Amino acid sequence: MFLVHITNAFFLGDANIVLKSVNGKVSGLNIVDNMFSGSNKGVPIVHLDESGGAFRDVDQVVIDRNNINGMALKASVARSVTRAQGSQWVFDFSPMLVFPNLVVRSANPVDAVVSMVVDQNSMPAKQSPYLGKNRS
Repeated sequence: MFLVHITNAFFLGDANIVLKSVNGKVSGLNIVDNMFSGSNKGVPIVHLDESGGAFRDVDQVVIDRNNINGMALKASVARSVTRAQGSQWVFDFSPMLVFPNLVVRSANPVDAVVSMVVDQNSMPAKQSPYLGKNRS
């Protein structure tokens, strides 16, 4: 296992970081406190190259606290708050997260302010008992 720490760097002209899947695993990676500047084309600051297979095992990965200008922010930590009434609450963090397709649902009727924080620091290949069966 390699430990990689990318911090306090400046990326100019749509330059980004590409993560290439090696046997579907990424571990020991920090991308924090960087600045990215682009040309407003929506280029993500972190891009997944899954040509060698999808990422199935994510462990000890922190992508957070980066600043952007003219690029698409991606992170392994996302936050959302909503206020509404309903019997089903859906928080879709896919547009914000580096590793997409994490949707959080509650089927119980609720009248509240709901605050949700997701952290993809550790997503092992095996199913977590805390996530339940629906991990879409």
